[in-house]
Parts: sequence; structure tokens; C-alpha cells
Amino acid sequence: MLKTFTWHFYFVYLFPVLLIGYVALNISFFQDYLKQRREAQEKAEAEAAEASQKVLALSETFSPKPTVSSPHLAYLKGKSATGELDFPVNEVYYFTVEDRFYYAESLKERYMVSKTLNELETELDPTQFFRIKRDYIVNRQAVLHYSYWENGKYIVNLNTPDQHEIIVPRVRMHEFREWLQGRDASKTEPANLV
Repeated sequence: MLKTFTWHFYFVYLFPVLLIGYVALNISFFQDYLKQRREAQEKAEAEAAEASQKVLALSETFSPKPTVSSPHLAYLKGKSATGELDFPVNEVYYFTVEDRFYYAESLKERYMVSKTLNELETELDPTQFFRIKRDYIVNRQAVLHYSYWENGKYIVNLNTPDQHEIIVPRVRMHEFREWLQGRDASKTEPANLV
């Protein structure tokens, strides 16, 4: 009778078989880890490239008018994270006030400006900029669309990278629509914003 199985052979081959299985399993796990890491990196690179393309496409849609000699403000001094400089106002999406500081949001950066919104309203070109509410002056080219919201209020969406929204009261919407259509809304009584 042939003895094919003995406890001696079992213990002799048990450790090598377990060791080979353990090593094979760890190699498989390590390969899966590297594959998932590579896929995550490729996905992140693809998302970054897509976001970059969106910003580039958005910046192409917002084409500031070339500056021409006019009595209106063409450049404004502002402070940003990189320092102080003069920037063209036709590149600004909107001007706003936050915590008693006045800001200009542009394609490149956000600038803190020293002029108040009342001063800016009088110095900016009224065909290009509109005081949409007490704390916002918007650039005509930055307006993407507007829609009814609730209780007689409207939401104006701007053509900014973050699709900035401004809630506008009904009393300003008539003048705003007239201004967008190119009619001279300044001939009507300006609404009291104060």
C-alpha cells in the first residue's frame, strides 16, 4: 500500500505553501493599491484640466471692451494679495462692499478699492456699469441671465468662474432690464438705494 499522505509531508510543505500564498496575496493587494492610486491621480489631473478649460472658456466669453478715451473712469487703484496696482475697470465683473470694505471682483483677482460705491457709480460709464442694488455695481458683460426667485425678487447670475448670484429687489429690476436692453434708464427717476 502506498502512503501518499503522512503528517511529516504535511508539515514539511505547510509553511512554504502558506508563505507563497501570503506573498502572492500581498503582491496582488499592492498591485491593486498602485492601480487605484494611478487612477485617482489620472482622475484628478483630468478634473483639473477640465476645470482649467472651463475657466479658459469662461474668460473668453467675458471679453472686456477696449479702453477708449472717455470722461469716465478707465483705471482704478486697488490692493490685492500680490500688492497694489492700477487695473482696468472694464475687466471687473462687479464692485461690492463687505464689512465696510469695497472690492472689485475681476477676471484675475479680487481687489480692495478705496472708492465707495457712490463714488464709483458717478465715475463709471453708465452704459457699462449699473448699480443693481445698494451693495453691488455690475458690469454689463458680466451679466449671464436673470430669473424670478420669490416674493417679487429676482436672481441675477453673473458670468464669473463661481457663477456669482445677486438677489435683486423688484423695484430695481425694471431699471435693470431697461439698462440691459440699451435704453437710457438714467432718464427715469433713480431709485433711492440708501
